[in-house]
Amino acid sequence: LARLAGDVQVHDPVAHAKGFHLAGIGAHGGVAVLGKRLAGQQDKLLPAVPLVVLVDKGSASASEILSGAIQDNDRGTLVGTETFGKGLVQSVRGLSDGRSGLAITVAKYLTPNGRDINQSGIAPDVVIELTEEQREELASNNDEIGTSADPQYVRALDVLSEVIANGGSSRQAAQ
Repeated sequence: LARLAGDVQVHDPVAHAKGFHLAGIGAHGGVAVLGKRLAGQQDKLLPAVPLVVLVDKGSASASEILSGAIQDNDRGTLVGTETFGKGLVQSVRGLSDGRSGLAITVAKYLTPNGRDINQSGIAPDVVIELTEEQREELASNNDEIGTSADPQYVRALDVLSEVIANGGSSRQAAQ
């Protein structure tokens, strides 16, 4: 079970140039997975175990691409609320006056199935909204995030238990 955060890296040009594939899962401190792609073999960066991922508006950019890949490949179940919708890569260049800059869009993120997430985000397989009261409680007590006091976490654990009990794919068990 992982809660994806917006600081997750899924592509590093240096690692990619050396034949490595980088995927990251942010889980309160973050975990990065680096694997070497072997000729003729599929990537196996995530082990074949039941996978449930918590997402929300704080899941942006690279973490959305990882979420989309998990969803597109029927590799796990996304639980929570719609992600942020950051699907553009921008390069910022300083101008000669030393005070100004220019941001240029240089790429667009797409999921493996070609879904454009920019401004629309990724809808979870299982939606669980927090009330304003729940959101404020978790925001003021960070230690409760990922505990029985966190309704999204509790629902994600329920979904994970269903997946394990049914022995099926994560998304099938969630529906």
